Amino acid sequence: MKSKKIMLLPALLAVASAAGAEEVNAVAFWKTDGQKVTVLLDEQPKVTFTDEEMRVTTRTHEWAFPAGDVERFTYEWAGPTKIDTLLAMLSLATDIPAQNYLYIYRNDGNFNVFRKADIDSITWSRQDADGQEQQSWQAQQVHTAGGVTRIPLSAIDHAATPQPAVGEAVDLGLSVKWASHNVGAASPEQYGGYYAWGETEEKTVYSEDSYAYYKSGTGYVPIGDNISGTPYDVARVKWGGVWRMPTLDEIKELINKCTWKWTTYKGVNGQLVTGPNGNSIFLPVAGVRWDEYLYNEGSYGGYWSGTLGSGSEYDAYYLFFYSGYGYCGNSRECSHTVRPVTE
Repeated sequence: MKSKKIMLLPALLAVASAAGAEEVNAVAFWKTDGQKVTVLLDEQPKVTFTDEEMRVTTRTHEWAFPAGDVERFTYEWAGPTKIDTLLAMLSLATDIPAQNYLYIYRNDGNFNVFRKADIDSITWSRQDADGQEQQSWQAQQVHTAGGVTRIPLSAIDHAATPQPAVGEAVDLGLSVKWASHNVGAASPEQYGGYYAWGETEEKTVYSEDSYAYYKSGTGYVPIGDNISGTPYDVARVKWGGVWRMPTLDEIKELINKCTWKWTTYKGVNGQLVTGPNGNSIFLPVAGVRWDEYLYNEGSYGGYWSGTLGSGSEYDAYYLFFYSGYGYCGNSRECSHTVRPVTE
């Protein structure tokens, strides 16, 4: 049997941490009319979504925000006398259309994205990363059918429902146009999301056991030799329209017909890729997530194609680069970033 491989270049393990953040004890819901509704975390709020509303339930009360009425929420320190009573007086109508996704923006410029229909609830915890109970509030927890995404409060800037702008289509003089930034990012230097091949949501753990298209005892579940433009394509799912993951042939074209230069852009390492017509895109070296860790951030980049590996059920092709560049196969359950293309 052919041995499995995970492409991880030797590097220091990147462990995300945030220190020195102010202690918080409340979540503030910001309405589209500018009003702020503050709820103490000691009241154990739980947030759920339906097509019609966002519901906030505490130990003693339950309120419903009409869909689209809350545009974002933030964290703060608030004394009991500061808690607003506006929840009981919420408007039952709004002119703002509901959004389908919840974005949790981090202090480092990246963000997590969740489809509202997939969220079972949002809760908060005093447990730290080691599972120890603390006096102060530690993390926001987003509960979905696929598990719990735990995000330290110290790492969160705010959460919001509007979707960031889709990337600009950059004409490099090739057969397809390449996006100006990654899926899950808002600018070229941001890493964006990390996705296993064929999955369309981020996870806390990337492994064979957590991979949606692997079944213990039977092996990998076939989802096609080319998932570009299909429901398994994270670029098509997140950005819609004609955006999709590149094929292996399109990655080969990017390698063979463009000039590559290792550089730093806004403090982020990556490759400046210049097409035959002189236009360029920047590809940041985002590293690779495996298990619960981020490896090789700033020194190694990997971008999925939509093409299954040749003669292998568990590999898919991806673009890799450090100071050099190329393509090869990697295990489907491993996570890489995605740079979409369009015609």
